[in-house]
Amino acid sequence: MLISKPKDWYKQELQITQETVSAQRNQLRRISTVRLLLFISILFAVYVLFQNRITEGTLLLLICVSAFLFAIKKSLALKRLLLQSKITLQLIQLELDSCDGAPSGKDTGNDLLDLKHPYAHDLDLFGKKSLWHYLNRTLTPDGRAGLAHQLLSPEISIEIITEKQEIIRELTHNPKRLVQFRVQGLSEEENPSPAAQTQEWLDETYTFLQDPLVRFGRWIFAAITLISLLGYLLNFLPVWLLSLSIGINLLILGRTIQKINAVHNRHSGIGKSIAHHLALIRYWADQKLEHKSLQQSHTAAVNSLKAVHELHTLLNRFDIRLNGLMGILLNTFLLFDYHCLFAIESWKLKHRSTLLTSMREMALLEQWISMGNFAFQRPGFHFPEITTQGEMMAEGLFHPLLNAENAIANTLSLGKNDQLILLTGANMTGKSTWLRAIGLNAVLAYAGLPIAAATGKIPLMRIYTSMRITDDLEEGISYFKAEISRLHDLLSSIRKQDSHWLVLLDEPLRGTNSGDKQAGTIGIIRNLLKLPAIGILATHDASLRTLEDTYPGKVSNFHFDSGIRGNELHFDYTLRSGCSTSNNATLLMKLNGILVDESEV
Repeated sequence: MLISKPKDWYKQELQITQETVSAQRNQLRRISTVRLLLFISILFAVYVLFQNRITEGTLLLLICVSAFLFAIKKSLALKRLLLQSKITLQLIQLELDSCDGAPSGKDTGNDLLDLKHPYAHDLDLFGKKSLWHYLNRTLTPDGRAGLAHQLLSPEISIEIITEKQEIIRELTHNPKRLVQFRVQGLSEEENPSPAAQTQEWLDETYTFLQDPLVRFGRWIFAAITLISLLGYLLNFLPVWLLSLSIGINLLILGRTIQKINAVHNRHSGIGKSIAHHLALIRYWADQKLEHKSLQQSHTAAVNSLKAVHELHTLLNRFDIRLNGLMGILLNTFLLFDYHCLFAIESWKLKHRSTLLTSMREMALLEQWISMGNFAFQRPGFHFPEITTQGEMMAEGLFHPLLNAENAIANTLSLGKNDQLILLTGANMTGKSTWLRAIGLNAVLAYAGLPIAAATGKIPLMRIYTSMRITDDLEEGISYFKAEISRLHDLLSSIRKQDSHWLVLLDEPLRGTNSGDKQAGTIGIIRNLLKLPAIGILATHDASLRTLEDTYPGKVSNFHFDSGIRGNELHFDYTLRSGCSTSNNATLLMKLNGILVDESEV
């Protein structure tokens, strides 16, 4: 089912979930009352027993205790459902805010930004109110790293991109699934360990477990201790024999207790990750899916569910050692820690690959969930046609991070009648935004996402941009040197790789004088025209318009214009053919009191 108004769906789900929370709270209060009554009934049953009414008291006690335990179990299950409902409310509210333009979450992705990447910094992939800030809905370090890879190093292939589009389309048809998958993960411990850490744990072996005294003694000495305890209770074995068997157990444990403690500390972190993973696969195993890749993740969840649940149980059992008295008693009489460790090691041997496959599939699924969520919230975006080569075109293209209702859309046509567009226009007319709109939409397309356009056709290309240049005082690199290095890397990358390229340059060589700047810009253009690249070069230098005549069919002029209304500048952000002749800098400086008429001096 295609939902055309995401905000309406979120509002409806918000109301439904609020009603669910209210009902669950009322039910929890009723169960609490029942538990109190059952506890009083237990006390009454004990009173009956003390009245020597053994039969009635025992029967009543059994019934009340059983009912009390059932009520506790029901209460815990309901508390978990209530927690999930509260998290659902939070997520839906965040998504409603996201529909209104507010980024969801605190993860801006600043740590993922590489200033030397071909386009990440220029196209606002990471940072506050960046693409990442709106897109990321991953739950684990591996899902997060995978999603970043989808943006930074996409696989440029028609088959792969088309498959991604199909997956995202299917996910957008069921927004509740997009929310509930994340609810499951957020209901458990946050910040689970990376899969690599889990893999290290799976590969670990504990040599002290191979000691024959441990390997066989855990059964022999535990049996001797239990027999001694039973014999002592039945008065046919002396207490010293029981004391001796307990002492031997404690000596065996004492030899390795520090190693066991270290192992348990390691298991605690893994246990949180396993609980988190179990919640995800338990939910996903119940889903019905159509696309083969989604079915593959479903199969991995189904195949691993029983094994991961078993591991979760084993790790929780090992945690009983933290329960002071219970842990001491179990180790004293049964050498409990050793039995737990052997069971966990046995699990590793049987199910190592199953767990790793499942974690890999869930990390990939987190990426699809993020992208499906992004696409669902933008029904005005459309999936482009991906082609091997030729024209890059789009009707109604705008910047994907702008509010669609207010954004000015333009038509893009690049590579059909020209190889390079010279984009002119005065300050603030929208040149840089247009470049970023083109580049960022290309990033979306290669990730398999819909683009901010009514229609689009995007050929397979690699992207390289040069828009924001920063100097580096620590390395002694000036702005101009940094600019030259960026342009050198751009040309070198195109020459080295057998690919077509989309190149977006914003006012290159602005760090030098006008004469050198013009000569250098012409040199860049001539280099690009010899290479398998199409692109746009934004500039203030109107004299470059003559290159359209010098390179007919290869260079075209387009511009954004500005006008004056009263004493204010006006921008319509509409792309037009030809070269701009307007200059708003002088007027802007006059309006701000920087320039004054000579007559006033």
